Amino acid sequence: MDISLIAQKIFRRVLKGIFRFDHWHTSVLDERPYAVDIINYCNSRNSKDSILEIGCGLADILRRVDYKTKLGFDIDKKVLKGAAFLSTFSRKPKIKYQVFHFPETRLEALVDVIIMVNWIFFIEEDTLRKNIEKYFRENVKPGGAVIIDTLKDPHYPNHHNIYVLTANLQCKIHKIGNYARQREVWSIEKQAIVA
Repeated sequence: MDISLIAQKIFRRVLKGIFRFDHWHTSVLDERPYAVDIINYCNSRNSKDSILEIGCGLADILRRVDYKTKLGFDIDKKVLKGAAFLSTFSRKPKIKYQVFHFPETRLEALVDVIIMVNWIFFIEEDTLRKNIEKYFRENVKPGGAVIIDTLKDPHYPNHHNIYVLTANLQCKIHKIGNYARQREVWSIEKQAIVA
């Protein structure tokens, strides 16, 4: 393990001690190749006006994407305080943070990209499918996308199928990549309006 990675992990543990968020938020970006690929995918998109992440944690993805408006939602207000602290060191546009309870909290924003990764395996398939459909139809701009991950790891309670989750949507499905623990990251893309 290199010195930089060790320093980052120590810093995350110090933040955990200060802000008292859960331990799983202490992993650093270099330990999550899927997150790096999501950042690259989002930054390669044509329309980069607005992005939101449900379950943003410390906002490692949001801090590194080049979008004008960035919204970070999470159920844990302690991790959002940690994310806001980390964001003070960024030169990129500021992130607006909000406590969000899935599926109860209503999304109001209309954005280019919605990210929902590293937590949806705790959500029952029918609930997840209905909410992805709702967000896709009501909160994603034409030409935009919803990014999710699916897992087949037996240690997690729900193993979603991308084709079941998108069965009722007129969309293009793009696989961003395959990762450890049988994780697959997907972009559910909405057709752009052609004038």
